[in-house]
Amino acid sequence: MEVYARIHTNEGSFEAKHPNRSGSMPEVKKVFNEAGIREEEEGTIAEVNRVEKRVKSPRLHSLSTLQTKANKRWKLSPSQVLRTVQSLYEKKLVTYPRTDSNYITQHEFKYLNTNVTKYKQLLSVPESTSSLIQPGKPDRRYVNDQAVKEHYAIIPTKRVPTRRRIDQLPALEKKIYDEILTNTLAMFMPAISLKKPM
Repeated sequence: MEVYARIHTNEGSFEAKHPNRSGSMPEVKKVFNEAGIREEEEGTIAEVNRVEKRVKSPRLHSLSTLQTKANKRWKLSPSQVLRTVQSLYEKKLVTYPRTDSNYITQHEFKYLNTNVTKYKQLLSVPESTSSLIQPGKPDRRYVNDQAVKEHYAIIPTKRVPTRRRIDQLPALEKKIYDEILTNTLAMFMPAISLKKPM
């Protein structure tokens, strides 16, 4: 049996799990009674241990990662995503969709790096976020000529569309295009530091 507690603090609320597992409800009640813990009673958190973790942007999209993300965000089926990204490819807005690679080559990085500012203008992001997206040097997490076999990751094409053209896309195509563009631009952001409870 696992025991959870809903914790409310000045910094927000979260759910905590008791580290020890007990076999039955009577055993749990006995342990809690001995510790003076009552249901729905307020308590004091004596100590919180946090660990700092550096988190990089997600890898570039292959077809399967894009399908997974679109299913989680919008409940789209893999075939819906494939049809949509295929249509964007035929409109010359994104690169070849049927890829299993999460990498691009130096060639693709060069045109993406050159067009970062133009791509940013297509997204509706706060200035505080936009200012973090800056041209930079290739990172092997995303740019690896040897890892690209036939087709590279799904990214925007070097021909940057106007915001008007993107706004005129069908809703589903616009969502998928924005996801691909956002995911691609994320590689130009620095890693972030998060402090997580241990």
